[in-house]
Amino acid sequence: DNYGPYGGASDGGGNFWVFNATTTHLIRVDALSLEPRTWAVPSGNGYGITIDARGRIFLCGTQGVSRFDPGTEQWMENFSAIDLGYNGCMSDGAGRIWVGGGADEGSPGLHAFDADTLELIESFDVGGGVKGVSIDVDGLIWGVSAAGAFGMGRADSAYRLDPDTGDVQVYSGLNGAYSYSDMTGFGLRQAGVVPII
Repeated sequence: DNYGPYGGASDGGGNFWVFNATTTHLIRVDALSLEPRTWAVPSGNGYGITIDARGRIFLCGTQGVSRFDPGTEQWMENFSAIDLGYNGCMSDGAGRIWVGGGADEGSPGLHAFDADTLELIESFDVGGGVKGVSIDVDGLIWGVSAAGAFGMGRADSAYRLDPDTGDVQVYSGLNGAYSYSDMTGFGLRQAGVVPII
């Protein structure tokens, strides 16, 4: 369909994982040979991508959360928990996958899934829809809003959630925020990949 890679993440071996924009295939580009290898995505689910500390790849999309285990080359999916929308996700290193919701459709806020079972653990109303998700050095969960073609409302807010207490702080002063990537670098650190600065 002439669509190239859309989202990407690096694993602990420096391999680059992406999926194509039509979400039919997950692709690994080998760190040394640069050779690609592909696996079919059974559901076509995907928008955000993250890799946990065990090297498992998670795709998050409107249908829910999908997980690919490179060791077994098997998929696991949970599409019954909650409507998420087109949003980012991030592993927190503590066995949870955090997914944004409601920036364009779905349930607004930050949603925590168990990385092993893919069951929804808890949802947090942070005061708006969340497009991008990232984890900071203190283990706090950050989300940013979005607007425009893939977001409803204004894209001026960032939300910081303490997952232990449920406390939320909101910063409203951004101008056209839109990010669903590893905006803090936690994903690279968790994978053991040292970024080149």
